[in-house]
Amino acid sequence: MGIHDLTNTSESTRTNKFIETIEKMLDDVTNAHGLENKARIAEELLTIIDQNQWFLNSKPTFKIAVSKKLKEFEKTNCPHSQNIAKKFRHLM
Repeated sequence: MGIHDLTNTSESTRTNKFIETIEKMLDDVTNAHGLENKARIAEELLTIIDQNQWFLNSKPTFKIAVSKKLKEFEKTNCPHSQNIAKKFRHLM
């Protein structure tokens, strides 16, 4: 069962699966080499968050963390990161 197939599962199962996915992808970002690779994985991560806004809306501290990260992306010298911030601005 992928993260996109969680609509018919219990809330706790859905939450746990979502958290597992986010943690794995954060590890992938940490372990990636090069700013462009990190940005690509971060974009995939934000796409999953965007598709699962129920979690973002139910966890205010998570939403704040996502907003802070997007603001950091806006201020970088990496055009890819700046584009990601624009693309996902609605998550702030």
